[in-house]
Amino acid sequence: MKIVFIFLISILSVAAQLTLMPHLSFLAATPNLILASVLAWAIWRPEDKKEWFILIPILLFDLVAGQPFGLITLSLCLVFFCLEELGLIIFKQNDLPAVFSLTFLGIVLFELFQVLLSRLFAVWHLMEPIRLTAFYFYGSLPFNLLLNGALSLLFLWALNKSKIFQNNGPLAKLK
Repeated sequence: MKIVFIFLISILSVAAQLTLMPHLSFLAATPNLILASVLAWAIWRPEDKKEWFILIPILLFDLVAGQPFGLITLSLCLVFFCLEELGLIIFKQNDLPAVFSLTFLGIVLFELFQVLLSRLFAVWHLMEPIRLTAFYFYGSLPFNLLLNGALSLLFLWALNKSKIFQNNGPLAKLK
């Protein structure tokens, strides 16, 4: 039953990302629901977290996003596993500065992986590479950090408050 719930939430988040979020863009910075959910899932530390749950929304979004298949999947999976390892090695506690720094690092790593993978896909003539301009660094990147950081912290707060994915939650009985 958890997988059905994850699949339905993934469909809704992908639909909202593709239809509603482009209308909320400001200075070329668009809130990214998929990135925020991946960051929240990577930072959240329950005992029985299943890492493969992130693949459902990532693959759905990558199928319908209109970019070359694999760009978003590879970049988000790399961000997820980098944050998991950083959280285990460097930030052993889950206090507020660690959560903020992991969120900041996750968004910066996502942007870095997007640029690097777009260059790789440009070599194969699948897309044009992302051009880094001065506007990107003083306009788009800070607003991306602000919007996606706030959104991922909101998702992390919702994960901590909800009982859905915990052993005593409502979906634990419906295995």
